[in-house]
Amino acid sequence: MSEIKDRHTVTLTGTINNGKTEHQIILPFIPDEMIVKHVISDSNDNSIKLLYCEQAQAIIAMLWSELSVTPNTHFKLGKTVSGNNWKFDVRNLNNNNEVDTAYTCNYAIQIEFVKY
Repeated sequence: MSEIKDRHTVTLTGTINNGKTEHQIILPFIPDEMIVKHVISDSNDNSIKLLYCEQAQAIIAMLWSELSVTPNTHFKLGKTVSGNNWKFDVRNLNNNNEVDTAYTCNYAIQIEFVKY
């Protein structure tokens, strides 16, 4: 593994309304990857949902009821992050291209950005 030159952890909190949310993230460097460290939500929805991140172009976590997950999954970035609005949406398990516009919850997502 390459030597880490810089890292920065952000914790995003808020409410997902109509299956969508976004955050502005400010970083002092261009990250090579992001690591999703922790996700928690308080939804009363008892079905499994997928949390999609537009900037990573990937499903970054699964959401289910009031479950807290620690995926520790890595996603390659290598592009400017700072100042951009990061968009997240909740998708249905059976059709991961479809945003669940009825989904609402409070959440926290902890993401670590790393520069090698």
